[in-house]
Amino acid sequence: MTRTRILIAACAAIAFVAVMTASSSAAVNELYASMTGKQEKPAGDPDGTGTAELTFKSGKICYDIRPKKAGITFAAGHIHTGAAGVSGGVAVPLFQTPKKVKGGKLTGCSPKVAAALIAKIKAKPANYYVNIHNAKYPAGAIRGQLTKTKP
Repeated sequence: MTRTRILIAACAAIAFVAVMTASSSAAVNELYASMTGKQEKPAGDPDGTGTAELTFKSGKICYDIRPKKAGITFAAGHIHTGAAGVSGGVAVPLFQTPKKVKGGKLTGCSPKVAAALIAKIKAKPANYYVNIHNAKYPAGAIRGQLTKTKP
C-alpha cells in the first residue's frame, strides 16, 4: 500500500510539472523589443529608435512596429536568430515588400510559421531580434532583442 501511494504521488508530481511547463510556454503570447540603430550589426541608423510588439496568432506572428521617424518607407522587416550584438539569419519574414509608416506604425502579420519555430522563439526570445530595413540602411536600420517584458 505504501509503494502504491508513493507511485501515485510521483505520477501526480510529474503530471503537475508537465502541465505547468506546457501552460507557462503557452501563456507567452506577446513579445517586445526596444529598437535602436546602435544595436544593428553592422551599424544602422545612429539616431533611429522604435518599439516592436509581436503577437502570436494561429500560426502567424503579427507585428506592431513603431519607428520614431514618421513617413519613412521600410523595405522589409524580419525576426532574426542571434543574441545581443550578434548578426544572424532570417528566422521569420514579417514583411518583404515596402511599407510606409502610417499613423506612426507598421502593422501586419507574417506568413505561416512552423509551430516548432514559434515554440523556440517563445521559449528563448533573447536568442532572437526584430529589425526593419530601409533604402539608406539595407542591412537594417533599427533592431531590438526580443523580450517578454514590455518596454
